[in-house]
Amino acid sequence: MEDTITTIYCLREDFLKATRHRDDSQVLMSTAEVMSVPLVAATFFGGNLDKTRLFLNEYGYMKNMLSKSRLNRHLHAIGLGLWQGLFALLAELFKQRNSQRTYAVGSLPVPACDNIRIRRCRLYPSEEHGQAFRGYIPSKRRYFYGLRVHLVVSGAGEPVEFALEAGSEADVTVLKGLGLDLPEGSTIFAEKGYTDYDYEDLLEEFGLHLKAEAQEELQATNAGVGGVPGQADSPVHRDGLWLADELVRQEDPRGPTERLRAEDRLLPAGLLYSVPLGSNSG
Repeated sequence: MEDTITTIYCLREDFLKATRHRDDSQVLMSTAEVMSVPLVAATFFGGNLDKTRLFLNEYGYMKNMLSKSRLNRHLHAIGLGLWQGLFALLAELFKQRNSQRTYAVGSLPVPACDNIRIRRCRLYPSEEHGQAFRGYIPSKRRYFYGLRVHLVVSGAGEPVEFALEAGSEADVTVLKGLGLDLPEGSTIFAEKGYTDYDYEDLLEEFGLHLKAEAQEELQATNAGVGGVPGQADSPVHRDGLWLADELVRQEDPRGPTERLRAEDRLLPAGLLYSVPLGSNSG
């Protein structure tokens, strides 16, 4: 645990130095320390930032720990460019060490509220957005209201590309919008929801092979690629990317009145550790 926490912090510190990021001389916690808190929370504390904050302070990892509210403000004041730059850097590393060139694509829901509270949702008022954020979870046979994160992960479950879209967006539509900057000859495994023969032919021209299969066939042929697709309790549902939570909060400048539930937030454990993919999991 100690080695992991140290690695998380050192990675952030080295990255910020390489990008010539400078903190104000009066800050109590550096940007590297603030960025490390949600990563440690995702890795060891199920995404609970307050427990992580107390642990890191009591055990001497971060002696100048901020209060809960100040840490929350500092965390969300960090520009998305830093998170995206770090993700891009690690994505290249994950692709370089993926010698088998096998990938999997899938999505997971991020409910903004329970279905019974849709009319009172302040993040995405139904009066303004209509049914755009109303999506469906096949594994649970139920609808949800919020966002859906679409991920492309390596065979070891390490994320290399992602997109954040409204819940009603079809998986295959979002896939077409991804850059898919993958090595030539790569194979992408997906569920049948990604079936589009014309798009598969187009990818073939660029040396990419998309294999969209039924969930049962995919589990049998691709159990070793990012875990078992469709697994409802997949770690990607529990951890995922905290970046999505930051995007949600930037879209809602009125503050933390409408927070995502802790178990539905996306935390950035996948930036450093392999994250098995649960396609269309709830």
